[in-house]
Amino acid sequence: MLMSRWFAIAAIAVSVACGNSTSYGNPPPPPPPPPPPPPPPPPPPPGTVDLRDNSFNPTPDTISSGGTITFNWTGNNTHNVTFEDGIGGSSNQGHGGTSMRQFATVTSNTSFRYRCTNHSTNFTSGMSGVIVVKP
Repeated sequence: MLMSRWFAIAAIAVSVACGNSTSYGNPPPPPPPPPPPPPPPPPPPPGTVDLRDNSFNPTPDTISSGGTITFNWTGNNTHNVTFEDGIGGSSNQGHGGTSMRQFATVTSNTSFRYRCTNHSTNFTSGMSGVIVVKP
């Protein structure tokens, strides 16, 4: 009887030890989350407007009084920049072309509308844009 009691105690000890084992029975860890989507391309730096295929980017653009805007031709089509006030602007250019306009000092927010005469019939539709000059 002493031997059977010893076997019973041993059996209990073995079952307790096996019950705490971590080698099996635990679910695998969850997979890592998917990576986030890549960010959109950054806009041109302030004071720069890209002429893409039939669009200006960004528009409107805001600069400080007396600042300069640089227009960069990045698309494949031929474009020009014509300002409503008739100052500055550019002739027709293609990919790689650049043009600059410096704006006068203003005392209140002033908008300067422009367009590509090849792709817009007025300054408020088609390939058109606005530069807002702030004091």
